[in-house]
Amino acid sequence: RVQIENRPALEIIRLYDDRHTLFYCDPPYIHASRGDSKAYAYELSDKEHATFAKTLSAIKGKAAVSGYRCDLMDSLYKDWKRIDSKAKTCHSVKRSRVEALWTNY
Repeated sequence: RVQIENRPALEIIRLYDDRHTLFYCDPPYIHASRGDSKAYAYELSDKEHATFAKTLSAIKGKAAVSGYRCDLMDSLYKDWKRIDSKAKTCHSVKRSRVEALWTNY
C-alpha cells in the first residue's frame, strides 16, 4: 500500500512507523549545497535537518533520504548506506554536484 501525505514529516513518521514501512524522504536540500536559496516554499535549517535525521535514525522501518552530497548530510547519515549519482553541472551554481540517496537498509 502507498500512502502520500502533505503534512509535517515528523508527524507522519511517528504516525506510520512500523517495521513494514518504507519512508522515502525528499526534504529541502541543505542551503550550503544548492544555488537557489528560494527554491522551496518551506525550508529546513541545519538544526531542523539534524532533528529530522535523529528521528529517522530511531525508526523501526526503513528510510531513504535524497539530497546533494555535502559534509552535513554525510555526517547526519554517516552510519547509513549512500548511493551517489553521477556528478552533474547545475546552471544555478556553475559547478558540479552529486545527488545522493542515503538509506538505513
